[in-house]
Amino acid sequence: MPSTRRIRLLDTVRGVMVIYMIYYHTLFDLGFIFGKGWARDQFDAQPFSQMIIGCTFVFIAGLTIRFSRNAALHGAKLLLIAYAMSLITGWIMYGQGIYFGVLHLLAVCMLIYAVIGKVLDRIHWLPGALVCLALYVCTYWVPYGFFGIKGLLKLPVPPELTVGSRLYYFGFVNASFSSADFYPLLPWMFLFLCGCFIGRFLEREDLPEFLFRDYCPALTFIGRHSLAIYLIHQPVLYAICSILTGIF
Repeated sequence: MPSTRRIRLLDTVRGVMVIYMIYYHTLFDLGFIFGKGWARDQFDAQPFSQMIIGCTFVFIAGLTIRFSRNAALHGAKLLLIAYAMSLITGWIMYGQGIYFGVLHLLAVCMLIYAVIGKVLDRIHWLPGALVCLALYVCTYWVPYGFFGIKGLLKLPVPPELTVGSRLYYFGFVNASFSSADFYPLLPWMFLFLCGCFIGRFLEREDLPEFLFRDYCPALTFIGRHSLAIYLIHQPVLYAICSILTGIF
């Protein structure tokens, strides 16, 4: 039988990533919206930050979706929130709206899991996780125009798939497509599914005790409320940066 206790370590890790995300987005706002050169330099000096934050959130979401009582309902609610964000950002930031960001991705992945979750349970977790990880690596560059591994094997995306960027949610986009936050199904869906396979361990009763300890209650609290913080952090950051740049 699966454990009914909450695995607090995952909340703590997610809390760390939320703080990291806020710091990273603060640099972006100060550097590219408010024109602070030092912030732009600091932002540009961290080319892997967005990937680290995104990978952590998506992978943990895959781990924990197995504990959802109703993945389909959870995904549907999140999809409504995601498209509400698209409408708001598309109106406020014309040409720089969020059209398939991390919330869209997670919502669709949850709906996919609700449909195929029982099929995934018939596959041994190790080959399932390895195949999904390999597919993530091989499709990572799809939004940039090719399948494969950069520097080793490059198969160009058929141009027919990118015409008009109609299949943007799969990552098939052309140079005219723009989204302030972009996490297409290819490759990110496979990282989510990799988390689903590895998350099978978290359903065991004999999990090590360190997973359940609350090492930092503040970070754990932030991790448990990461969605709410994600939704409000940019307006709050913008207001704070406006005040600070006006003073200094």
